Amino acid sequence: MFRNSIHLKILGLVIGVVSIGVIATLYLGYKAQERQLLGEKARTIEFMARPILNSIYKDMLKARPDTVRLLIADLKQAEGVERVQIVRSNGVEEAFEDFKTIKAVKKRYGKTKKEWAAGHANKKVNVAEGVKTDEFISAFSFFKKDWSRGAIYYIEGEDTPLFTYLKPIEMRPGCSVCHGSGDARGILMITTSLDDMYIALSKTRTPWVASVILAIFMGALLLSVLIRRSITGPIERTVNVIKDITEGGGGIKGGVEVTSTDEIGYLGTAFNNMLVTLEKRDESNRKLFSEAIKSRAEWVSTFDAIQDFISIHDGDCSVVNINMALASRLGEKPASLIGKKCHEIYNEYAPGSFTSHSCPVTRAFKTGETIAEEVTGLMGEDHVFEVSAYPVKDKDGTVTACVHIARDITDEKELEGRLLHSEKMSGIGQFISGIAHELNNPLTGIIGFSQILMEYPGEMRIGDKEISDKLDKIHRESLRSSRIVQDLLTFVRAGSLDKKFNDINQLIRETIELEEEALEKSNVKIEIKLDEKIPGTMVDFYRIQQVFINLMTNAVDAMVSENSRGTLSISTSVDGDMIAVTFADDGPGIPEEILSQVFDPFFTTKAVGKGTGLGLSIVHGIIEEHGGSIDIKRVEPDGGTEFIVTLPVVEGKKMKLPKAGKKTGGKQVARAPWVGKKVLVADDEESIRESLSEFLQKEGFTVKTASSGKEVLDFIMDDGVDLYITDVNMCDLEGRELHHAMLEKDEDIDKRIIFLIGDVINIDTEEFIKESNCECLMKPFKPHLLLELIDRTLLK
Repeated sequence: MFRNSIHLKILGLVIGVVSIGVIATLYLGYKAQERQLLGEKARTIEFMARPILNSIYKDMLKARPDTVRLLIADLKQAEGVERVQIVRSNGVEEAFEDFKTIKAVKKRYGKTKKEWAAGHANKKVNVAEGVKTDEFISAFSFFKKDWSRGAIYYIEGEDTPLFTYLKPIEMRPGCSVCHGSGDARGILMITTSLDDMYIALSKTRTPWVASVILAIFMGALLLSVLIRRSITGPIERTVNVIKDITEGGGGIKGGVEVTSTDEIGYLGTAFNNMLVTLEKRDESNRKLFSEAIKSRAEWVSTFDAIQDFISIHDGDCSVVNINMALASRLGEKPASLIGKKCHEIYNEYAPGSFTSHSCPVTRAFKTGETIAEEVTGLMGEDHVFEVSAYPVKDKDGTVTACVHIARDITDEKELEGRLLHSEKMSGIGQFISGIAHELNNPLTGIIGFSQILMEYPGEMRIGDKEISDKLDKIHRESLRSSRIVQDLLTFVRAGSLDKKFNDINQLIRETIELEEEALEKSNVKIEIKLDEKIPGTMVDFYRIQQVFINLMTNAVDAMVSENSRGTLSISTSVDGDMIAVTFADDGPGIPEEILSQVFDPFFTTKAVGKGTGLGLSIVHGIIEEHGGSIDIKRVEPDGGTEFIVTLPVVEGKKMKLPKAGKKTGGKQVARAPWVGKKVLVADDEESIRESLSEFLQKEGFTVKTASSGKEVLDFIMDDGVDLYITDVNMCDLEGRELHHAMLEKDEDIDKRIIFLIGDVINIDTEEFIKESNCECLMKPFKPHLLLELIDRTLLK
């Protein structure tokens, strides 16, 4: 009883806290006095060291080392001094204990003074005291780094602690007369006993401890009386009243006497109020019970109103509750299904739906995890159900029950299928639109140049420069169309590689030469840093060149779209048996969230009709076919993108590399049945601009060309332009934006515009053409169709 008394607990706690505080204060005071005495000890030793250091820096420079030696010998005899010595710069030997320095001086100068050796010790094994302690070794390492630093103090030894003072002896002018450059340095060590300090501390410690014990005892008595009167006495009276009430010896209205206004008094008041509250509790309990019954009825109504099939199972997988929707579907009443297993319920309606092992409820109890799956034919019909089993766990994580839900998702699956089909068709349409745009541009150039060739005079021959120039352009545009088709085939199925031994550096130079003109027009600067030591390797020249062209084109498009200029850095390096080629641009970079998608088929950030989304997917496939890899990363913080292509070094027979073809040119043959009409031809494809320009000049037009939407807008300020023939999607402005900007400069310009369309499936383009009320012509087209449309437009 006494041991569990709250009185003793409070008293013990208070005394314990006070004792800890007093002991901590006593300890801190003891340590403070110890530090003070150590400080006084350090100042005393520094005072003792001062004459020694003065003698070293003065008497030894006057060739009187014997003075320092004798001074040290005298100080060693002082009371409490354990050692006074000078440790040489090697950290081991004690100065003045052997003839080492005297012999060195004699060897260097041929003579010494007689008094140097008078009374001088000459130990064969000279090791200074205290130099093998960890404290000295640590201090000596600091002095070796900086001989000009100040003194270091430390306490060594445990049974008989000693206070050691170390002062570095610096190298001063004139020391080198007798010493070498490093021999003149050393350490002054003075060690004294700490017995007197600890005796003084012990004399003051005993009275302190006695005073603390007496103060704690007297305080405990006073606290005991106060705790009894203010805390434990009133609590004991309250406990006695509670005991009387619970044992039937007192009335519920009796209460306790409140004699104070503190927390104990508040406790008594609260207890009395509780007694009053208990009188009213029975009525409240009856009301709460009524509400609980009502809430249960509402829960049952809600449970039965849910149209999903729900059953609740106990730890034996038996049904403990089932909603009306499931019971009605089974043609039973809920009560008749209680106690059955989940698989038994569904197998009665549709045999084979579940077994005892495959039942979701059984698996949920076994794994403790939610089970979710789709099941067909669960209720005996060709319907699809989403079946879920949710385990119910207690506070220890043990599964005690399980909720089984089956939801008919047949209609949702059908809708999902239709949406997926619609999404696929939309993707196919977008893909076809991009492919059509890529093919229609070169085909338009081919048709245009072909029409021009057919109208040349009969006396012209194939070898003539004008004819060969047109044929060369037709040939190049045809190859371009072929490459587009080949890209599609490469994407759909892997083609065979024609690997030969090639120099990757030379391949890069050849590729840059092919793209030189396009790079200059795009205002993109090329920086090349090729490692000439990289070995040759076996690759398909044209496939790898296709990879490099694609990466260069993507980088140029990104930089020009952001800043209208940029710098593309191309570098090579070799690491073991792998060659790395890096393409780094200073464009806007690729957003972090789509980095993982850039190599996916059909993924593109370009506008509809500006790309198929196959380029990087094809690049990835070609590099993998070569046994290499391609990585991509953002360049932070200034933006930009880096593509790193790695190819394995495969040995092979060296051979001559293919060379890029040369460009040819030709004259235009002019005819002028349409004298006086000025036409602006705008297209971002050079071949289309050239073919249409030459064709229209032969028809008598004065032709100007533009390669961007910005240039078109600049020409509008020239009132002499009678007709604008422009691609609907320029490199910098798409049709709707271009048209809107043209109208701002000339509100009647609609009657003088013919749009050339390269997309066969593009809803936005179709809607724009209808809204603009402008004439349009689908690529590729025959030139005479363009003439008919020009006639109709000019007649407006």
